[in-house]
Amino acid sequence: MARLFAEGPQPARRGLALATDSHVRHRRTRPARPAADHGAMPWLHPLPALLLATSGLALAQPVAQAPAPGPRWQWATSFGAHHYREPVADMELQGPEWGAHLRLSEFPAWPRWQVDADVLASAQRYDSPDGVLERVANVESRWRLLYQAWPGEAGHGLFLGPAVQTVYNDLRGRTSRHFAGYERRNLSLWLALQWRSPLAWQALPALAGLQLDAGRLVRGRQVSQLSQVDPRLSDLVHTQRHGRYLEARLNLRAQPLVLQPFVRHTVVKDSAVSQGFYEPENHRWQLGLSVRWPAR
Repeated sequence: MARLFAEGPQPARRGLALATDSHVRHRRTRPARPAADHGAMPWLHPLPALLLATSGLALAQPVAQAPAPGPRWQWATSFGAHHYREPVADMELQGPEWGAHLRLSEFPAWPRWQVDADVLASAQRYDSPDGVLERVANVESRWRLLYQAWPGEAGHGLFLGPAVQTVYNDLRGRTSRHFAGYERRNLSLWLALQWRSPLAWQALPALAGLQLDAGRLVRGRQVSQLSQVDPRLSDLVHTQRHGRYLEARLNLRAQPLVLQPFVRHTVVKDSAVSQGFYEPENHRWQLGLSVRWPAR
């Protein structure tokens, strides 16, 4: 419920050491001993013996094993527009939106699982019969744990799993009609589906693929802190059980990047009544362009 209220009260070096025999005489009193025949016993020669010993040590060393591959990291950033509306209250929140996105996949022990995370933020304009309020903070996060139920080539196929979404609005301040606002927080659990497929079109050579996301609300919890307006008012907590979202995005090659134009629509139905109030049905539209960076 977004209706505002009147304000209340950072090496050592190795060297080769050379030695000379200072006791050798130029004139000998007895015949010299014959030189050792190293050709008869080559194994006594110090250099081959040394090489043999060191080669044996080298062969004894175990072969280094390549480290196990880690998960694949895929980052993206986005810019777009956000529009939120509650038809019954004739209330709107709209403005530009920036996003950061991460996908983790190809886990060594769980090759079919992936984790998606999105964080979006904006400063929006609030407009309702209670007046206008600028620079309203809107922060949204989405977290999805998805399993590849229908495998396809190169990471394509059908993925499904649970999703958690949070939304925060800071409506504190005075509107143009001198109404005071409050903070709102929403936490919701969804069942998420994702379909990724290669796509080609001769007229658009850069087109590489299509991604569709859909979700159904399992349970949502909306908190409206009315006590920030007037200590005599109680904060409201509402339960939401009906909602859905649908998102479509294209993959366009722009080496080494991938461009993804997208559009998303979310609708959440009326909440249950609490303390004589309810959270009305709301619609959220988000569209823009995401830039996906090379995976690591």
